[in-house]
Amino acid sequence: TKAAPPPPEGGAARRGCVVGFQVDNELFERKIIPLGLHRHMYDLSLAARNLGVTVPFFHDDGLLWGSWLGSSSPSKYSVDMYGFNLYVIFAPGSVWGGKATDKQFAAWNAKDFVKMVDGIETGFRGLGRSALSSPIFIP
Repeated sequence: TKAAPPPPEGGAARRGCVVGFQVDNELFERKIIPLGLHRHMYDLSLAARNLGVTVPFFHDDGLLWGSWLGSSSPSKYSVDMYGFNLYVIFAPGSVWGGKATDKQFAAWNAKDFVKMVDGIETGFRGLGRSALSSPIFIP
């Protein structure tokens, strides 16, 4: 896998509280335009490294689709941490389009919540590659 460029020497000695750098936002690896994106992601990461960014890179996938997790091909780019968002989960009290009522989005039952989280973990780990060992990260 063509990993993100490594941090420059001595970069860890810099001060700050940034723990990760989002390389892109919802640039899907296979869902929209699957051509030339690996080079684009690598170039974005390289530019960030050249500007002095030393923390791990992450990607924010639009859903749990597995973009930029890496592959067996050394020419394919992968981020240090995979992230995804969950726009389609509505918390209790959510308002969708300004028309929601308490009856539409009732309070969550604890068992239902645990089941949902377990399902997310199963889906995440099912992506394979680096998702087998990385933390579940929702930026």
